[in-house]
Amino acid sequence: MKKTRMTRIFLLIASLVLLTFAGQAMAGEGAPCSASAKAEAELPIISVEDLAAALGDEGAAVAVVDVNSEQTRESEGVIEGAILITSYKDYDPAGTLPADQEQKVVFYCANMRCSASTKAAHVAVDAGYKNVQILKAGIQGWKESGK
Repeated sequence: MKKTRMTRIFLLIASLVLLTFAGQAMAGEGAPCSASAKAEAELPIISVEDLAAALGDEGAAVAVVDVNSEQTRESEGVIEGAILITSYKDYDPAGTLPADQEQKVVFYCANMRCSASTKAAHVAVDAGYKNVQILKAGIQGWKESGK
C-alpha cells in the first residue's frame, strides 16, 4: 500500500514539474532566442512604396544596405545606390554605414523569409544607429513592385 502511494506521489510531482517546464517553453521564458525574437519585432518595417518615395525625395537622406550574397545580387539585382555588405554579423557599422547615426538606414535581403537584414540591422542598432528600418519584402518584393 505504501509503495503504491509513494509511486503515485512521485508521478504527480514529476507531472507537475514537466507541465511547468512545458508551459515556460511555450511562453518563450528561458528560451535563448526569446529576447532576439522580441527585438526583431521592435524594428520598424518599411514598405517598398515608402522606401521608393523616400529615395525619390531629394531632401531625404536614406542609406539603403544590401545584405544579400553575391549570388543573390547576380540573380536578383541590387537597389540602386545600396551599400553592399557580405556578412550580416561581421561588418563594421562605423566603417560601412553613414557617419550620422541619426540618418535613416534601411536594410534588406532577398525576401520575407530571409532574416539577414534583421540581423544586420541589429548590429547597427547595437552600434548606436537610431533610425534603422527593415525592408522585409527584400529585393524580390522591390522587383515585383516594378522598382
